[in-house]
Amino acid sequence: MHVERRYAQWMLRVGRPSALDALCACWYVGCHGVYAKALGCALYLVLNTHSLMRNVLLLAFVCLLTVSSRANVSAGLKEAMDKGMVKVAATATGKSYHGKGMSLVVSNTTKERLQVKVEPALIFKPDEDGYQHLVLPAEEMLALAPGSSTTIEVQTFCGKLAAKAPMGKLTYKLWRQGDSNLIKVTQFIKKHELYDELGQQAVWAITDKNGLDGVIDMNRPKATQDLQALLAVLTRQPIPEVFKLYRLDTTAGAPVFRMRVLKIITKLEWQLQDKAAISLGIYNRTGDLVQGIMDSKPMTRGKFKMMVQFEAENAPPGNYYLRLFKDEKLWQEKVVTVE
Repeated sequence: MHVERRYAQWMLRVGRPSALDALCACWYVGCHGVYAKALGCALYLVLNTHSLMRNVLLLAFVCLLTVSSRANVSAGLKEAMDKGMVKVAATATGKSYHGKGMSLVVSNTTKERLQVKVEPALIFKPDEDGYQHLVLPAEEMLALAPGSSTTIEVQTFCGKLAAKAPMGKLTYKLWRQGDSNLIKVTQFIKKHELYDELGQQAVWAITDKNGLDGVIDMNRPKATQDLQALLAVLTRQPIPEVFKLYRLDTTAGAPVFRMRVLKIITKLEWQLQDKAAISLGIYNRTGDLVQGIMDSKPMTRGKFKMMVQFEAENAPPGNYYLRLFKDEKLWQEKVVTVE
């Protein structure tokens, strides 16, 4: 209360302050947006002046208390829309659906200053059929003066795998907030900044009940592992042994998902009791090597594990065989399928 005390002590030093002096001091502090300090100023003067002045200041104190209680009104975006406190115009930006895919114009319809929080996992539905639902993962905070508007571009994810990517200027309306599972996933995405295909695959595991075989990023093993563990609990699906990354199209107006695998990823583990030469490759059904990985690599005694990545984009459909050789003899084999 240093600021308000200096104002009050100054007036008390100059003698018996007038009601106008006292009210002006409180008004000055209040008008500078420091409502708590203005209240403190008024209260300090109330306790340190004569009875007539005290009555005047009590009135000022009550007025300031009323103003301060109305200084900011906080609400979630959905709640504020439901109560008519704000109006929202939502349009697609035409950018990637797992990027800044939506523009929101939020207008304050009240005479109050609003603090509006964009809740996690809000789902917006397009006004035109055939396009994706857009899911907002981030929890943005908006400050709105009375009667004002603000425009922001927000992070989105696709919430309807079978639909087309939205065209720019396509209009949307808030549909609903996602369930508790989607909220937990979007909060994880925000915390770890997974604003890319890894985050998108996690969202689809909830919105479209996708399997978990697309939830992987070789460059972020810790985030991938934690996300897989979370989704396994939420969806009650086992973490798969084989992962597949498919071609996704972010072109506006184009179908998002195409049943064409780009990569197949799986883990191999082995243990050596003695030194050995290890070879690893991927073979087709006729036994031809289609992708070499290791060729007679000398390895010492110990335990080993490796994430094997099969570049399958140009591979014909069928079964393929990951074969691990020890001293030129077949030791392990795992089958993967290209659809």
